[in-house]
Amino acid sequence: VNTAVFDKTGTLTMGEPRVCSVSGDEETDLPIIRAIADSSRNPLSQAVQRFIGKSENAELKDVVEHAGIGIEATYKSQVVRIGRPAWVAKHCKTQETASDHVSLAFGKANGSLAMFEIEDTLRPDAKVSVASLEKFGIKSEILSGDNQVRVQKLAKKLGVTKFASRCLPAEKVVRLNALNESGDRGLMVGDGMNDGPAL
Repeated sequence: VNTAVFDKTGTLTMGEPRVCSVSGDEETDLPIIRAIADSSRNPLSQAVQRFIGKSENAELKDVVEHAGIGIEATYKSQVVRIGRPAWVAKHCKTQETASDHVSLAFGKANGSLAMFEIEDTLRPDAKVSVASLEKFGIKSEILSGDNQVRVQKLAKKLGVTKFASRCLPAEKVVRLNALNESGDRGLMVGDGMNDGPAL
């Protein structure tokens, strides 16, 4: 092995993200947002769930989780989504765009977006681990589903120069295969279902 490819959330960070900012008209949809976030084990969805706190959950049907993208469900015959901002915005048919700081969005057809900025804490031993690997001649990369701003900020803290954001599970597999085909030997380090195919 000469290249360690790290996931971010829950691997290099503590995996206990928190909502630090919300924008949009989310107040009236809190029971729906809580219910759809509650149906996922994704750390970002769980952060939204904790942020909302106790709320009467709306009754959802046809809940489907799309790995690395988000969750879709039906509420009173209307499809609702929580997940990647671009994916949610496309469903809402809105011209709204999320800033690079937004990690997660919620929306329903022809409605406005509720956008969540989410932060996580770097693991205390992450920087030492990356430095130790480098001493053994093992390079480090970061492949994350999170936004560009947060991934770049984390990479800078760790001294990692090669990273990619908004990665889907299949894109992580492509990167591992590309490393191996180029003569390198890559090792995926991650957790959760988004890393399953690459692992």
